[in-house]
Amino acid sequence: MAREISQSEMNNLFIWGLSPPQERNVQRFREAGIQNFLNRPIRRDRLFQILRRLFEEREKGVGPNGSQKGLEKQKNEGVKRSPFILVVEDNPVNQKMMVKILEKIGCRVDTAENGIEAIKKISQSIYDLVFMDCQMPGMDGYEATSEIRRRVGPCQHIPIIAVTANAMQGDQEACLKAGMNDYLPKPVQKERVFEMIKKWVLDNSKPERSTL
Repeated sequence: MAREISQSEMNNLFIWGLSPPQERNVQRFREAGIQNFLNRPIRRDRLFQILRRLFEEREKGVGPNGSQKGLEKQKNEGVKRSPFILVVEDNPVNQKMMVKILEKIGCRVDTAENGIEAIKKISQSIYDLVFMDCQMPGMDGYEATSEIRRRVGPCQHIPIIAVTANAMQGDQEACLKAGMNDYLPKPVQKERVFEMIKKWVLDNSKPERSTL
């Protein structure tokens, strides 16, 4: 039904699933047009928050697939869904800022506070791209990326963008050696973030190797 709705004249509807599906079925549900899931039992305050946010997005012109100025143009050229991005950042201020930038350009966003949590989430969900902070307690971005690259499966090839304040040549080489695909310097700028998403997610001719 979700697929029929997404492909019909009613394709401007927000579609949420009730209770997340099993991990092996997540991609099939997303391809069908289900943007997110609501856990049961459903709480009234949580449902109200979701409805309020969806109506606010509708008033801003953001559609169910996260369509908005930058990504709307890409969607018209063949992109059928909003990119699902993982932000790995231990600093709450930086994390919140990154999430805000991504949501404003039409992405769906998940977060992790360190490398260990990032590996766990990547093994459980299907992301289009990861923004990985390099310096984190417990397990830093370099270690987390190396571990992801050693694993077998779709997550092994997920684009990982290094996010760090260090801009020295040696730091860029360390990112490449760890298996990261590209480099985003701090302070993070919205235009650079969109460039990375366009390059590694929206562009069908994106490079297979890093261009650090």
